[in-house]
Amino acid sequence: MNELDRARYISLTTFKMDGSPVSSAVWITGNAGVYVFTTGDKTWKTKRLLRNSSVQVHVCDMRGRVKPQAIRYVGTGAVMTAADAVATAERALAVKYGWQFRATKLVDRIKGLFGGMQRQEPVAVQLSLSKGGHDAMAVCPTAFRVPSVTITPTHEEEGHSLKGNF
Repeated sequence: MNELDRARYISLTTFKMDGSPVSSAVWITGNAGVYVFTTGDKTWKTKRLLRNSSVQVHVCDMRGRVKPQAIRYVGTGAVMTAADAVATAERALAVKYGWQFRATKLVDRIKGLFGGMQRQEPVAVQLSLSKGGHDAMAVCPTAFRVPSVTITPTHEEEGHSLKGNF
């Protein structure tokens, strides 16, 4: 798990109701198989995690691109809405990402003031992970598998334009 402890970005894969995977690049902090990130309560990844807690994670670059030989981690994601859980996660992310995290929070507040984004309450997501091998295309046990498919997600629902082979 050492690489996840040091990772600046991870590709978080959550699963739709039909089992199809959706990946998003996120910042994480944590160690020894337990990691945390924050997001909004109305984001698609939060909605998917509330329906299906299964996740896959790969270390990636800032655009969500995963190297073909990347180790796959599997586990669960728990959405935490308690103010103390969110505050603890935000403090830990601020320590790891410094001015970048604070700048992102400031931009979100400014967008909120000018109506540039839907009002969302922050939530913390705790990931419990273990190594799952090198197969970057494998899907979680609760999802169906479609052989020989390259998935190129776009994240318009969250304002991202993330393209890559997952």
